[in-house]
Amino acid sequence: MQVMARSLGFLLLRVCVGSVLIHHGYDKLADIQGFAESVVKPLHLPFPVLLSYVAAYSEIIGSWLMIFGLGARLGGLAVVGTISVAIYHSIIVTGGFNIYALELLI
Repeated sequence: MQVMARSLGFLLLRVCVGSVLIHHGYDKLADIQGFAESVVKPLHLPFPVLLSYVAAYSEIIGSWLMIFGLGARLGGLAVVGTISVAIYHSIIVTGGFNIYALELLI
């Protein structure tokens, strides 16, 4: 009984987090140039449009993998990578460690 409840809890967590992140990925694709200009270029990363596509598709595909449980760890790793860059961007843009700005990213 306890194992089933734990599995059900993980399923609910995967579906909720995955569905929220799918929405964020599609928002990036809707204005990929704007995302590249406002988020990737300030980090001085090469190929901002390409990296914007990588971020969007890692959120979309990674979220679907998490939701279905097929390659959930790989999908979670893709999402963690994207969120890590978002946190780094927030620290660079705000000029330091601002817990209130980071709270909005998580």
